[in-house]
Amino acid sequence: STLAELLPSAMEQARSGNDQPWMSFYDCRHKTNGAAHMATVANIMSVISLNGSGLQYIVLDEADNLTAAAQSQLKGVMNAKHGVFILTTNHLAEIDVAVQNRCHLIPFFAAPAAMWLPKISELLQGYGLPMPPENLLVPVIDAANGSARDVMTDAMKVAIKAQELMRQ
Repeated sequence: STLAELLPSAMEQARSGNDQPWMSFYDCRHKTNGAAHMATVANIMSVISLNGSGLQYIVLDEADNLTAAAQSQLKGVMNAKHGVFILTTNHLAEIDVAVQNRCHLIPFFAAPAAMWLPKISELLQGYGLPMPPENLLVPVIDAANGSARDVMTDAMKVAIKAQELMRQ
C-alpha cells in the first residue's frame, strides 16, 4: 500500500520531471467497493489529466474488496489509454481474471534476513546505536514475517537493549 502511493510520483517524475502528480487513492475496504465507486473512477478517466505526462493515476488499495459488479466495470475503465491503475491485494484469487489480464503482476515476498542486515545497520548507525550480533537480529527479522515496520522497530529495540547492556 505504501509503495502504491509512492509509484505515481516516481512514474510522473520519470515522464515529466514533476514528482507531485494529481492522483486518486481509494481504500477499497471502507464503503468504496461498489459499482458507484467505479462510476467516479470512470468520470476521472473521462477528463483531461493535469499531470505533465497527461496520465491519470488511480490507486485501488485492497482491490480484492471490490464487488463483482465493480470489478466488471473496472475492466472497461482500465482500457483508457491515459490511465495508470495501481491495484494492491493480499488475495489475488479474489481479483477478476480479466482485471488481472490488464495488469503487470508484481509479487512482494518477505526478504530473507541477510538482505535486511545492511538496512538495519544503516538505520542503527544513523541513530548512533551499535549493530547487535546477527544471531540476535535474525530471529527478530524472521518473527516480523516480512513487515518492514516490525523489522526496523524490533531491530532498534534489540540495539537499544544491547547498548544498555554495554553500559552496565
